[in-house]
Amino acid sequence: MSGGPLPPAVEAVTKHHRWYGGASDTVRIAGGVLYAALAFATVSGRQYLYAVPLVLVTLAGGSYARLLRDRGPRHVLAGLTTAVAAGDAFYALAPRSVGWAVSLVVLPWALGRLPVRWTEVFGVAVVTAVSAIGFLRDSTAVAFGLMAGCLGVTLIGFSVRTARRQAADIARLLVSERAARTAAARSEMLAERQRLAREVHDILGHTLSAQVMCLENALLLLDRDAPKEAVTKQVEQAQRLARAGVMETRRAVYSLRGTARPAPETIERLATEANAEFTCFGEDRAVSPEVALTLERAVQEALTNARKYAPGADVTVHLQFDEEGYGVDVTDTGAREPHVPTDTGTGYGLAGMRERAELLNGRFDAAPFGEGFRVRLWIPA
Repeated sequence: MSGGPLPPAVEAVTKHHRWYGGASDTVRIAGGVLYAALAFATVSGRQYLYAVPLVLVTLAGGSYARLLRDRGPRHVLAGLTTAVAAGDAFYALAPRSVGWAVSLVVLPWALGRLPVRWTEVFGVAVVTAVSAIGFLRDSTAVAFGLMAGCLGVTLIGFSVRTARRQAADIARLLVSERAARTAAARSEMLAERQRLAREVHDILGHTLSAQVMCLENALLLLDRDAPKEAVTKQVEQAQRLARAGVMETRRAVYSLRGTARPAPETIERLATEANAEFTCFGEDRAVSPEVALTLERAVQEALTNARKYAPGADVTVHLQFDEEGYGVDVTDTGAREPHVPTDTGTGYGLAGMRERAELLNGRFDAAPFGEGFRVRLWIPA
């Protein structure tokens, strides 16, 4: 996953975990000191001979489980088992001691750290051992009291385990959501790059290719010592195309900003400039800027290709509006004489039109039609 600031909820969960971990360490240290103080306060005389080592073993087992918890549950189980065994031994040797308290502390700890299958066996063993010692060394009431206490802390352990798991799940979901948002943002960025690339191609591919053709014609006329008026006409046409390119750039910028001219007006102008026959079927309807631009670009691409590959052909442009969608149909009758076009394009014009159509759930077809060529685009409403 990429870097950057975490979502606020993830930060909150992370801070909570850090706070909880620090608070837990503080509570465990305070609990260990309190346990040692009470243990030594409840024994006297020769009982200190086994109280001191058993208390130290209990604290060492708990510390081992805490310090090595990240190395796997086996280390946690070994440390907790050692602590419980030492506490039970202390309780068995000194029934008035607080050795039984180790079992009550260890049970929720084990439930929060060990796998469920392990906690079942471990929990039964702990409850059975401390209750049996209470029954043998004290009384039945004490045994039942210890059993009830163990069951109570077990419920607390389950609650802590559930809360911790839910918090971890929430953190994972939020991090996954952030990764999904990052991927979506990157996808949108790439889509916008492709859109800009199509606009650049459509503007430069159409206007510059036409300008190149005009300038090449001017050079040919100069080589043939043609009249000045004929050469001037080609240069002026190149100038008009350059101005048209500037206008196309402005219109593309307006479309990218969410504004566009009416599609029929724009397409009729393109047909008129290309000396093509224009017809419009259906009532003029407001369309989105992206749809209007896609229709315009399809007509522009078809007219440019007709001028390049079929000079002198009759071209017709049909624009259709109805309740189901919008479509354009550009057809030419083919070149009147054998013609080898100058390779001034990039080859991505028709592919770009197909991409535009697919982005709007439309259809784009470009194929030979009779002796000429036909380009059709349909965009659903």
